Amino acid sequence: MRPDSGNALVFKPTRACPARCDFCCDPREASRERLRRTEMLALLERLTEAVPGLIRTVGFTGGEPFLVFADVQAVLERAAESGLGGAVVSSSHWAKSAAEARQRLSALAQAGLQRYSTSCDPEHLRFVPLERIRHAVTAALDLGLAVTVTGTFADPGASVASLLGEDLAAQVACEDKLIAPFGRATGQAATARRYGLPTDPAAWGCYRRLGHDILVQPNGDVLPCCATNNTINPLVFGNIRAGDDPTEIVQAITRSFLLRVLKFESFATLRALVTAHAPNLDWPDPAHASGPCGYCAEVFGDVERATVILEALAQAQPAYRQQLARQAGLSEATLSAPAEL
Repeated sequence: MRPDSGNALVFKPTRACPARCDFCCDPREASRERLRRTEMLALLERLTEAVPGLIRTVGFTGGEPFLVFADVQAVLERAAESGLGGAVVSSSHWAKSAAEARQRLSALAQAGLQRYSTSCDPEHLRFVPLERIRHAVTAALDLGLAVTVTGTFADPGASVASLLGEDLAAQVACEDKLIAPFGRATGQAATARRYGLPTDPAAWGCYRRLGHDILVQPNGDVLPCCATNNTINPLVFGNIRAGDDPTEIVQAITRSFLLRVLKFESFATLRALVTAHAPNLDWPDPAHASGPCGYCAEVFGDVERATVILEALAQAQPAYRQQLARQAGLSEATLSAPAEL
């Protein structure tokens, strides 16, 4: 199975974080919003019973999930009982020694953790000493966990490997990313034009082509991804604290026509479908974005624009389905209609 396939239920239990990175897309570390352990367990229980097989992985992001370590451990244990894999994204600030790193990650591995992800770049290193990151990465590797180390840089060509050390970099998946101008990085010159990157919307689409990161925010909002637009995207599919049915929320995400276009097609296709019914809509310049995720955030960060896009897609959907049917040599009736936009 491809690494970008399958649905992940991702909890963001807290916005609190020991770091104050200048490019953070959600710089609300002082927020007191929290996802309670009972809420996470109840949602996991509901989805695994109501829609078996829909979720492949249960993950944690932040903020800093290790600030609610006991909750993470408890939810991972319950996920493992349902045969689900576990993943955690952390700054590694807590790995003050090799022994502590081993002790904490061993506890999570026994609970069902399979993948550990951390960060290593000049900005993170202002708050988390490199030796702590190396402690955590080494312990994770020794425990047989898959490890990803991500660096967010202001300049193309900068790399995680040069900071982490070639010895560890050779054993992990290194991701070198560029700053996206959102959250605390708003106003920074973080654009594709500045970086000299190609800006072809026909080649830009959602990074998770064959699945969704179904993100639950600390306030209960549920979104279809955990990329940079998770703080400004108005396309929230529901809220688990507002009485919205969790199963209906998740099914709406997996049936979304909008997400289908962005995952299997591109932003160019989205624009073509929308323009046919809203020819005067103002679209952001891709060169002002830092990449596909940044462009997605810019497109849907404007509530009025997002509303027009959804209304236009509702009109475009029947013709799109007919086109798919013709291409597949099928009658339109054989295709199941998506339930949501």
